[in-house]
Amino acid sequence: METLKIREIASIKMLDIEMSEDEFDVCEKCLEYVLQSCSPDEIEAVSGATQAELDEIWRQMATTLRKHTDLRESPSTSGRGV
Repeated sequence: METLKIREIASIKMLDIEMSEDEFDVCEKCLEYVLQSCSPDEIEAVSGATQAELDEIWRQMATTLRKHTDLRESPSTSGRGV
């Protein structure tokens, strides 16, 4: 993984990164595991995001993998649906 560019918008840092599809896949699977295994309170404590926020990030990652890689024909097999 390589950081290509960092810029700040308001008080939020935006990172342009280069990541292999395997690295992206691992991150997506980790988010899916947290969503399946943790309570909403645990999710917030571990990630700093609400369950709904983390779920949306996971959905975007799973959709990207489905659309732009050969790693899977459909999102992770959790039944979460994308």
